[in-house]
Amino acid sequence: MHSNSSEFVPSWRRVYSSCTQLSIFEFQLSISLFLYLIGQIWFWAFLTIVLFLVEVAILVCLVEFEMYRSLEG
Repeated sequence: MHSNSSEFVPSWRRVYSSCTQLSIFEFQLSISLFLYLIGQIWFWAFLTIVLFLVEVAILVCLVEFEMYRSLEG
């Protein structure tokens, strides 16, 4: 009976250590996923701002071209 309980304790410790390693791994995975999503959000926000500025620049060029053409004509 005593040998059976002493065999049970190391397996319990093994389960505990594997669960601890799994929780640490899951924690690191969730942090990296969170940082990845923040990076994606910043990337898409930056891309949206750049496209918006390009659109504004195109509109300004078109307006200036129309004004220039009306002054020429």
